Amino acid sequence: MLGKCYFVSQESVGWTDALSSCQKQGGHLAVIQDKTERKALNVLAKSNKRLWIGLRDLAVDGSPHWVHPKIKYDNNNKKSYPWASDASKRQGHDCVVAVANEDNMFEWQYSDCQNSETFLCASAAVGCNECVTLNTPNSYSYQYITDATGLIRLTFEVKANNDVHIGLSAQQHDLSNMYEIVIGGWGNSQSVIRRSKQGFNQVAVYTPGILSSSEFRGFWLTWQNGKIKVGKAGKVDSFMHWTDPNPLVVSFIGYCTGWGSTGVFSVCTEYYVIPGLGITTPDDIYCYRSYLTDWERG
Repeated sequence: MLGKCYFVSQESVGWTDALSSCQKQGGHLAVIQDKTERKALNVLAKSNKRLWIGLRDLAVDGSPHWVHPKIKYDNNNKKSYPWASDASKRQGHDCVVAVANEDNMFEWQYSDCQNSETFLCASAAVGCNECVTLNTPNSYSYQYITDATGLIRLTFEVKANNDVHIGLSAQQHDLSNMYEIVIGGWGNSQSVIRRSKQGFNQVAVYTPGILSSSEFRGFWLTWQNGKIKVGKAGKVDSFMHWTDPNPLVVSFIGYCTGWGSTGVFSVCTEYYVIPGLGITTPDDIYCYRSYLTDWERG
């Protein structure tokens, strides 16, 4: 389950201050050596036009260097990097900024290190590996094992024949008002979002075969400000969503199966608010997993 989490700042500072800010949060300015990762990063270009990254020419050997000491810039394969066509016109500048072009794809350019830009931090240690395995019986009884304090996104894998239930509650037990997400109910044919246990289906989506009893299937879930979104692992867009006009407090998350099905869950609490970076919504946090082919975004 190893991977990277990227955090887009809300403040604009010079390159050196950006580097320091990322380090104070236990990360570093983004090092984007992997070609697949660079391609996936373009998802940020629509809303972030200029971002400092962890690349700088230190005037040591005439080539840029990543801030991570163990990762080397491939000077023999420059064309594999997304340099802008005019990047060679450095005008004495040493720091590299990722600039979104008209096609919403990032190109790299040199810029004055003193310029104020937003920046991209990367970390592989922000809850990325905090996973727990849970076995659920054929019983409609929630097991509240996840403290949702500070959590803004949940990812999990589950193996079940049908009727995977996720409960979002303000207490570590069932309440009359709580969110209930059903995945693969009605014989593994339909998924719904409710505002109470067995309550009215606020939204219902036809999802035949979404679960499997022989293999794990991955999902993600967000609930900020009453905006409930449920998606499949590796997919940016949700397959089911609903906005509650009167949002409920979510402090604990429970899991259960039933209606003839047992389940095995692997639950990962991966996405937390990071103090000091001004990150307050899931839209500020992006995670890339090496075993996925796409990005997960809140």
